[in-house]
Amino acid sequence: MKVGEFDLIESGSIITMKDANIHFFIQDLEYEFRFTKAEGNELKINIVSNTGKKLIVELQNFDNSLGAGNINPMPMGTVNGNDMYLLYRVTQLDEGGKTMHYSWLSKPHVNNNNESHE
Repeated sequence: MKVGEFDLIESGSIITMKDANIHFFIQDLEYEFRFTKAEGNELKINIVSNTGKKLIVELQNFDNSLGAGNINPMPMGTVNGNDMYLLYRVTQLDEGGKTMHYSWLSKPHVNNNNESHE
């Protein structure tokens, strides 16, 4: 399957318990998404840690019942010569857990000389 110019790797939904983090495992990489609440309603995305094999992403104030997410694919690194991207939407019901809809996408890595490494 394709989404625009991207290959669709995986797509789905995860329903969490209250205050639970979400972990994705792709090849030998781990992506952890932590949900935090801060004063005000401004949505923020912070990279908390990047050890090369584990990326921790903090999603701050993603607690709207109508949902929030990204419009353009978010770069998430390179796996097997392909650039990985993530599209997501997060909703929350009252004080309960969150629902994250996600699509992992990829496309061949292009170096600075615009040469594809397929």
